[in-house]
Amino acid sequence: MKFLVVEGLGAAREAIALALLPRGIKGLPVANRLAAWETLRADASIQGAIVDVDDQAVEGVRLVEEIKADESTRGISVIVHTTQTNRTFVVRMIETGAAGFLLGAFTPQTGPDRLDRALARLAGHDRQRRHIRVRPDPGEMVRVSFRLPGGTALLSGLVVDISLGGMAVELLNPPPGGPPGPGVRIPQLSVALTGCELSPAGTVVTAQGRTVAVRFEALGDADRTALERYIYRRISA
Repeated sequence: MKFLVVEGLGAAREAIALALLPRGIKGLPVANRLAAWETLRADASIQGAIVDVDDQAVEGVRLVEEIKADESTRGISVIVHTTQTNRTFVVRMIETGAAGFLLGAFTPQTGPDRLDRALARLAGHDRQRRHIRVRPDPGEMVRVSFRLPGGTALLSGLVVDISLGGMAVELLNPPPGGPPGPGVRIPQLSVALTGCELSPAGTVVTAQGRTVAVRFEALGDADRTALERYIYRRISA
């Protein structure tokens, strides 16, 4: 596996590339956006990128936006390296297509652990989905309940993962005929996240066994703000 390492400081490029090696990833260090594109055009096997978005000379934000907008590179998983913790900025990067975050300066003491957490968030990352997914902590027991159109039974489940675009749910009491199939619209989902509740509508995308993937319809302002805050807390943990 190959990752671009786009960092303004040579020491950071080297430290991150070295840390990637024992994790089975070959780091390709470059200093800025233009050098990154030269490498991307020369090597179609690159699967990921760690991009410094704080150093203006790197043009990292522009690079992330370009990678996720270009048809030939939008499948690359991008980890944003930043010291910024402003929620608006983090949400902007999520909506641009960032698949993970490496928060804080990269040091030998704390960098490898933070890198592991960032890489772990890529596991199972669906490159066709626009939004970053987060998994609730097991102890949270994040639940969802809903009724199918024309049905009276209240179905409930545990949220496996969730994003601004939708969620995966493990049903606790699937209906006798099996879980709802792709295309089924759910008028209201009652989602009890830690510290907030959401009530969006959604459409089933896939169903496998007891697990159902649901795409949210347009989120209302309150639901969107609550979900943004929840995702921000999880990726900053």
